[in-house]
Amino acid sequence: MKPLKNNIMRIFITVILIFLIISCDNSLKLRIKDDYHPNKSTAQLLESLQKAYSLNNADSLKIFFTEWNRSIKPNSNEFINQSTIIQSVYSIYKLFYKPTNPSDLGKWEKFHLHAIDSSFLIIQNNIIYILLNNQEFNTLDKWDILKRLNKKNLKVYLINHFRPPLKIDKKEVLYLEEEYDESLNQFLSTNSGEQESQKKRCFFKPYADLLPGHWGKYWHIDTHPSVEFILFNDSITKARILFRYGYQGGETTLVKANSDWKITASKSTWIE
Repeated sequence: MKPLKNNIMRIFITVILIFLIISCDNSLKLRIKDDYHPNKSTAQLLESLQKAYSLNNADSLKIFFTEWNRSIKPNSNEFINQSTIIQSVYSIYKLFYKPTNPSDLGKWEKFHLHAIDSSFLIIQNNIIYILLNNQEFNTLDKWDILKRLNKKNLKVYLINHFRPPLKIDKKEVLYLEEEYDESLNQFLSTNSGEQESQKKRCFFKPYADLLPGHWGKYWHIDTHPSVEFILFNDSITKARILFRYGYQGGETTLVKANSDWKITASKSTWIE
């Protein structure tokens, strides 16, 4: 398992992904729009968290997560099935997302993995996918792709409000819409190394395992593995997923045969 080249490359990747999320929001022309509207504001959610924590009230925290689960539903079948590429993204994610079976996706250092004994799984709010011609798909490695992300001829798309229908063991699913992402980050504070932040993390842990950033100053709110982006060949018959799993990452390859996607290989490729 190879380490990332250096901290500069890690920062570069983060900046590029943020740029993509900002710049690609209008790239994907959807025939059917997602109709999500928040029921509560960031301020209201933050107030609920602060009250539960100040009273050390685990029941109130459980209610917070249970209401989150009940109030935000998956994307509709109509939305998911509106095109071959969007349908493929959801099918691939469902096949790939294995938060309770990390060994299915590679060999990992257990110390760096999310705990899997929490009641809820938090799903990332967006998915970036890239269409490549067959030659690029077969020859470009991760670093080649990262270097080319800012080129105009690269077909990069974003699905926002990503809420795939999932059933995973006995876990409940939470979709990380913006108001929840903001309220949790504000509650925890941006410095994940602070003692008070760690106490808050322990308060959450029976319900959701929130991972501190390896370098401090931030949190991984979604439950890993987290997709950085999905690469497709131009005929949408092959795919590669570049992903993060705790403080490590890897690549999963898939092929489409008889209308079904299948994982052909998955391995770890880097560690922080």
